Amino acid sequence: MFIYNAWYVAAFAADIEAGKTLGRKYLNKAVVLFRTESGEIAALEDRCSHRAMPLSSGHVDGDVIRCCYHGVEFDGKGTCTRIPNQARIPAAANVRHYPVVEKDHLIWIWMGEPALADPSIIVDSPEHNDPAWTWRPYNFPVKANWQLIIDNIMDLTHVPYIHARTIGGNPEQHYNADTKVEFDGRKVTLLRKMPNSIPPKSYIDAGGFKGRVDRWQEVRFEPGIGMTCRVNAGGCDAGTGAYEGKRDNGFMLANNHFITPETETTSHYLWTICTTAPKESGVPDVLFDQFFDTITEDEVTLEAQQRRIDDEPERAFVGTPAMARSTRRGGCSARCRKRRMAARSLPEPPCLAYISNIAACPVRCAMLYRHHEDARTGGSDRGSSGDNPRLSARRIDPGARAAAQDGCRLWGGACPGDPVCASAPA
Repeated sequence: MFIYNAWYVAAFAADIEAGKTLGRKYLNKAVVLFRTESGEIAALEDRCSHRAMPLSSGHVDGDVIRCCYHGVEFDGKGTCTRIPNQARIPAAANVRHYPVVEKDHLIWIWMGEPALADPSIIVDSPEHNDPAWTWRPYNFPVKANWQLIIDNIMDLTHVPYIHARTIGGNPEQHYNADTKVEFDGRKVTLLRKMPNSIPPKSYIDAGGFKGRVDRWQEVRFEPGIGMTCRVNAGGCDAGTGAYEGKRDNGFMLANNHFITPETETTSHYLWTICTTAPKESGVPDVLFDQFFDTITEDEVTLEAQQRRIDDEPERAFVGTPAMARSTRRGGCSARCRKRRMAARSLPEPPCLAYISNIAACPVRCAMLYRHHEDARTGGSDRGSSGDNPRLSARRIDPGARAAAQDGCRLWGGACPGDPVCASAPA
């Protein structure tokens, strides 16, 4: 499942210098990004209309990109502006362009219907511009489905196990954390408090803690304003008011995760780690190196998951509705019916409930809702649910969405929110 009408991070702004090209694949579409000599960013399909040569192999000359094969030129909107030795340029020579926005040192791309692209809704990353914060960017090509990455970020109970040597901590403290999940059908917010915790190594290095700390983790996921998970975390000396907003005596970090599908089984995982620790203290560099190791641990885990899923793609996860029910439409997990749904142009069900106090199921509902909105407005690519007129004309009933909200807060698998997907056409 891909959500086309949404903003994705295509690259870091620093990755694309003036006069340079960058070829990447997003949502199974080959795209060339380039910066004109005037500094503007453009994104076109990475295929010359003449003989299918990748434009990313070409050259930027002023405000146009020139194909390296026969010299055909295109402007930043995909309009063919020159064919050597030919005065007449047919409209068929034009190539598709994608809306792009440069904001907060990020390049955002819209892969869906261009008329629906609204730059004003793109999520902010204020830490990238605030001198009180120090930050570092990373780009991991991960051989795993993009939804696995989002699940991993929202399921923070994996932290003491996968990240035992970095940001982990005591498993019991994680599982017994004061956890609150807020879900309004579009946005998922996960709030976790771990008072009087033994600080992990990375916290001791960054905050200089000598004793126990009050830790917090706040995660926000709202696919409608950018396929991004924003994590705010940190710690203060225990009992000094961290949960009342008094956090000046500790340290804070922001981890921005930008997840962009490349194919069904590979993803662009761009992320930034930001901290308020003074740069001159040397702490940010230590913290950044430790978080590089942390996300590398995630990468290894995600790719191992994907390999096993590829071995048995029809096999359900334990704890999903497939374990509780066997109805034809509602009983499938979020992954085991991927091929069948792709053939029917249906979105995936909104249920992937894990056996813990996590936000995975509301995350699915948020993505499902966004996928339905994508379908309602008309997907722009073959294979999108917008190609199905029955789906395109449907809206999710507010009552069903409310039921999904209530049901998805339970991990039991027989999610009452399933009427949303059970109502899908057969």
